[in-house]
Amino acid sequence: MPRPPPPPAGVRVGEQLDRRYTVYGYTGQGVFSNVVRARDSLKANQEVAIKIIRNNEMMHKTGLQELRILQKLNDADPDDKFHCVRLFRHFFHKNHLCLVFESMR
Repeated sequence: MPRPPPPPAGVRVGEQLDRRYTVYGYTGQGVFSNVVRARDSLKANQEVAIKIIRNNEMMHKTGLQELRILQKLNDADPDDKFHCVRLFRHFFHKNHLCLVFESMR
């Protein structure tokens, strides 16, 4: 049986991020970032996906650019007519930029 991937940014199942998101699983990992699945305690345990950007200068700058683009897309389609993935908010965890998205499941 293959070993599970290492947790992104040291995040573990059961850990709480930003005092509201409880991690319950890992979705994917890549060169640029990792994605965890979590529940938002401030939104009736709504499921979310949290993209954790790697903590180095180039990835951080690219993550901030992605954040700006996603905010513009969401602002341009407030009624979700075009069904672009929704960015709910962002925060920092252990100096990693974290982007909180709607769950795609």
